[in-house]
Amino acid sequence: MWNGLAETRMRSVAVPASPVSKNAVWERGGKAVGNRAEDNPMKILLCSIVLVYSQVVDVAVFVGHECIPNEWRPCLGTVWKMSALRSQTTAGSFVEKEEPGKAEASNRARALASTSSLVVENQRATGHRTSLAANSASAVGSLRIINTAQVTYSSTYPTGFSKALAQLGGRGPDSADHANLIDAQLASGIKAGYRFTYRPGPPDGAGKIPSYSVVARPLGYRTTGDASYYTDQSGVIRVTKENREPTANDPPLQPGPDSCAAMSQPGRDQPTNLAVDQACAFGSLRIIFMAQVTYSSTYPTGYSRALVKLGSGGPESADHANLIDAQLASGIKAGYRFTYRPGPPDAAGRINSYSLVARPLTFGTTGDASFFTDQTGVIRMTKENREPTVNDSPLAG
Repeated sequence: MWNGLAETRMRSVAVPASPVSKNAVWERGGKAVGNRAEDNPMKILLCSIVLVYSQVVDVAVFVGHECIPNEWRPCLGTVWKMSALRSQTTAGSFVEKEEPGKAEASNRARALASTSSLVVENQRATGHRTSLAANSASAVGSLRIINTAQVTYSSTYPTGFSKALAQLGGRGPDSADHANLIDAQLASGIKAGYRFTYRPGPPDGAGKIPSYSVVARPLGYRTTGDASYYTDQSGVIRVTKENREPTANDPPLQPGPDSCAAMSQPGRDQPTNLAVDQACAFGSLRIIFMAQVTYSSTYPTGYSRALVKLGSGGPESADHANLIDAQLASGIKAGYRFTYRPGPPDAAGRINSYSLVARPLTFGTTGDASFFTDQTGVIRMTKENREPTVNDSPLAG
């Protein structure tokens, strides 16, 4: 029985041995059936369904022979022969003749399409890496901004550090509930693909909050970021590449106060480094601002007379405050040059103002934006190849 069925099935799907052109009309039983399916919409539907599943050849043939009415079998036979023809073409055993010059043009077109596809995929991958790097650098900069704001907040209000992240933001007159120290987006707890979770420590006997912690995690792991960060009142930022909440036990982002010099690497593509360098420059300006707040509250001279005085070089003093890393104190870091200008001293010899400019070492290569800030903490930016000023537009945060 099975041998007879197999023999019958084989006869029902015999494929012509000679090559067939695209316009060939398949025949069965001496009758042309190339256009038979067009006579009945149900046949068209059936042929479409079978065509989809034509790779499962045994099932298709069995259905065609055993289950399909006689008037529809030619359609199924045609589909099967088309499938066999497609298989031969894929295997390289059937090559349709082409007009002179068409084969070469076709090969060029296929090569161009393949190359274009690779270029598009590479652009997508590069854009994704750039976005991840920029978001990570922004998250580190935002943690620095929060640390800076907390130093100012705790020295301004009797409650110590803030009870909530939202208290560092706000609009209207400055107060303990709306300190206007960070932008509204960061104060909301979500910015640049990261979620920031702030936890104040327990108040002491005087009701002051002496500690806090902040965690920054990507909204989508490996989509908006591939690293999570932790910081607290010490100012040290810690990092983990694992998909979990970071803790105080994770390694520092980089030994010492530096946090972004290692993020820009020679092996990375230029768009990635450009975005990272600019984010690091922005973060470095915040670090300097925080250092100046600490410096002016520690030493009687007010703000420092030079950028180098905020750096290290021995025991802490007005000349070596150990508040910023040596590279930033030198004035060159992550593709940017930092120019510090102290204001004139007042009658008591204190410096109450300063300005700071960050410009790319090579415009368009290590950065395409320049930044300005001063003792107000507001950072301003220009995309023109010139020195920024206090009249440029402020950044959001």
